[in-house]
Amino acid sequence: PAVRIEIAQTTANFGLGESVVSGEVSPDHFVVDKPGEKILERTLGAKAISYRLQPEGGIERLDEERGTEASLSDDQVLELSRMLGQVETLYGLPIDLEWAYADGELHLLQARPITAYFPLSLEMQTQPGAPRRLYADGNLSDGITSNRPITELTLDGYRIVMAQLFENYGIAWDSEEKPLEDLLVFRGARMYAALSDIFWFMSPQVMAAQATIMDILLYRTLINVNRDDYKPKQKPDWLSWRGVARAAFGVLWGFRRQAWRTGIAMVAPERYLKRYKREAERFEAEARSTPPDASVAELLALHERAMKTLMDSDMPTIIGWMGAVGILGALSSRADPQTQQLLDRMGRGFDGELVIEMGVEMFAASRLLDAVEFDDLPRLAKRVEARELPAAFLAAWDGLIHRYGARGPNEMELASPRYGEDPRLLLRQLSFMAKAPPESDPKLAHEQHVAARPLAFAELSKQVGWFRRALLRRAHRWTDAYASERDTAKYHWVLGTYPMRRGALLRGERLEAAGRLDSRDDVFHLTLDELEGSDRDASFDVRTPARERRQFIEKLDRQVKEFPHLVDSRGRILRPAATHEADGLTGMGISPGVASGPIKVLENPYDKEVEPGDVLVAYTTDPGWTPLFINASAIILQVGGMMQHGGVVAREYGKPCVAGIQHVLTRFEDGQWVEVDGFTGVVRVLDEAD
Repeated sequence: PAVRIEIAQTTANFGLGESVVSGEVSPDHFVVDKPGEKILERTLGAKAISYRLQPEGGIERLDEERGTEASLSDDQVLELSRMLGQVETLYGLPIDLEWAYADGELHLLQARPITAYFPLSLEMQTQPGAPRRLYADGNLSDGITSNRPITELTLDGYRIVMAQLFENYGIAWDSEEKPLEDLLVFRGARMYAALSDIFWFMSPQVMAAQATIMDILLYRTLINVNRDDYKPKQKPDWLSWRGVARAAFGVLWGFRRQAWRTGIAMVAPERYLKRYKREAERFEAEARSTPPDASVAELLALHERAMKTLMDSDMPTIIGWMGAVGILGALSSRADPQTQQLLDRMGRGFDGELVIEMGVEMFAASRLLDAVEFDDLPRLAKRVEARELPAAFLAAWDGLIHRYGARGPNEMELASPRYGEDPRLLLRQLSFMAKAPPESDPKLAHEQHVAARPLAFAELSKQVGWFRRALLRRAHRWTDAYASERDTAKYHWVLGTYPMRRGALLRGERLEAAGRLDSRDDVFHLTLDELEGSDRDASFDVRTPARERRQFIEKLDRQVKEFPHLVDSRGRILRPAATHEADGLTGMGISPGVASGPIKVLENPYDKEVEPGDVLVAYTTDPGWTPLFINASAIILQVGGMMQHGGVVAREYGKPCVAGIQHVLTRFEDGQWVEVDGFTGVVRVLDEAD
């Protein structure tokens, strides 16, 4: 097979390679476009240490600053790139080389396959020398919020409802022009937004400004993108004046209902909220009553109604809350520290937010049993199913399952198990809270914030003039009405797609029993058409596509530790500019406060237990991580922002949180002591004695 990685990277230092391999030195770093034989990046390291062989034997250490001198010439860097290409062509695999120059001659020391790289889908790649396209991962910041591969059934559901949504707006999806298929790409077990065409009417910097409240790392990556590197030379056909006019009319016409409802929501929030609650209750009842043995068409129809509910009913509440956040942010930008603290209090402390209430209810349920009961979860699960536990606990349990049974970690992925399916899933999360000290009760911090918010509003109203007072009043009113609905849209999506999961599992069991699938869970590697085909025709082959996709996802799980925010069509991963780290690692404070403690790095919510006082480190979080925030003294995230799950929950629970730190899963180690400053966004590594 042809090698598809077109970017070569190497690090180098003078002398023996041990100084680079051991991490003892800051080396030079070079990035090369292999087909174009062009050096893309050249970063000189300090190179303060080097090792050399002595003529009489042994190794000599040299301490000298050579930060202004490159260890390789441009010709040597390109020669290295050509050698790498030859070796990769020979083996047909991405290769990691160890090499050395001696007396100006290049020597190959070792070649081994790269076990961890990002395999870009062939359909997304462009040929060497052709204009590059830029893709943004649509699964990281919010919504799906996942750093893992997405199964085919989940992606297919998104693809179908997105097509239906945009067709409602009169935008072609499956016509000859296919503009939206070119903008939204469902490939390589991820969903991507293709940004290149959009650069004709929006710069990367404008896009970056819109990303700040959800994902500061995406902001820092987009802000440095050169528009000319990825903007097509010719305007795409769908951006002709006729295509734009047709799309604009379609959007305005299709958006008319939502625009009207949003206007009502902004002008008369109390009136809209009453109507919204009735609509939400009807949809939730329908979702809960849909049986798993419904036809694929019926399950997909509910899938589509979930999207319609999200867009028509939920979206006006989100816009209202974002309006309040925007007002508070604008007022805070030039305020003194005391006023900023008051504005921050106005932005938290709201009753009824589902994720916050879920954590509060779970903590309360965990206190209804002796902590020792959670030491044997399989036994405890059997006692739950046999109804052998105290009535108070069983009542709390039933309430949790009724309200949150469709939820669970990585809940936007159809293949992920849910609380309502296996008692051990929820019991494990309760066990994290059972041994927490009473003062860790999230209800305590939340009630303080609820009480502080109206007081902050009253105090600020005394300090500002009539215009800012009017803005504050509007922000306070929208927050009262809509801040508690921040997570409701995701909740409705999970409820609306849960019957699809249950229906898929039912079919998976039948297909496995009939010998048509290797395992029940392979059903999630099928498309909806294939699932429907398996219902119609007993000879329809589902094993082959399911097996091939499962193997691909297993490969991604092994090789990709973090999916990049931005990657181009030649496989180049775009990174944010390096930050000054003299005083610590700099990210963005998304929940105020300062706390210190030992690191606990988790790749998933069940990876390990978070002990009281630990600093929780994760790539990103969703509602399934909420119980782990209880014991954590602070949270460090790679992906997150003020309005993303981690920031919202951390603020409500009173936990300092910093987001936007790169490579958190590898740069931190369990037991490492750090200080997390949620005011400044700085994380400092400490000696435990500090």
